[in-house]
Amino acid sequence: MKIKIIFPVFLIGILILASCVSQERRMIFMPEDQPELDIFFDFDSIIETQNNGDASTLPEWVNRYLSGGIAEVEFMEEYRDKYIFIGENRGNSFSALQQWALHFSAEQDLPRLVALRIEKRLVATALLYPEDEYGEFFETLVIDSANEDYPGSQRGESFWIKQKIEEIIEEPDQSDNVSIHERYLFFILISVNRADMQSRIRGIMENIRTVTPPTREQAAAVSRVKHNFFTGF
Repeated sequence: MKIKIIFPVFLIGILILASCVSQERRMIFMPEDQPELDIFFDFDSIIETQNNGDASTLPEWVNRYLSGGIAEVEFMEEYRDKYIFIGENRGNSFSALQQWALHFSAEQDLPRLVALRIEKRLVATALLYPEDEYGEFFETLVIDSANEDYPGSQRGESFWIKQKIEEIIEEPDQSDNVSIHERYLFFILISVNRADMQSRIRGIMENIRTVTPPTREQAAAVSRVKHNFFTGF
């Protein structure tokens, strides 16, 4: 059984500059590529879950996330006035993933998830390369959003599943081989008040000052994206 994975191509490269623990948190980086679960998740591949069940016993938010992504989770009645972010990690070491989940926090980890979501939003709507379409506004918005605090964010439930993955490996000089392996997927839900998040992101956008002035076309594109940013965010 296979799970179909999409690898979106966003900005290339990572530059991380972290300040000392005693100083104010400050990160400068471009979010890395992050694999995303496709909507065609193979629920039959689940062989174990946190609640000792199978795919039929998944919490509703996990079921919705695996079926249709974060948008489906946000349709839940209890989250209608919130933005949902899902921290996700995967691998074959259960203990290592447990440690990741133990130290995951909304305060420290949410900014990176927000930056990734903002980046994806701008990439999806750009007619050109986003750097060409929006000029320096694009990179600056992603970086600034990763360095922002988002008061009121709350870490919610966490959940893990274990999958059995079957993948066909094609060798040029051999017949097809099937690789079978197991892996764990950990999910952590974070919720943020929708109005508060929108206010914070609008503030970031309005305070952006780029070194290189945008062209007339870029200024128009930035104006449009500011006006329609939260449609499809």
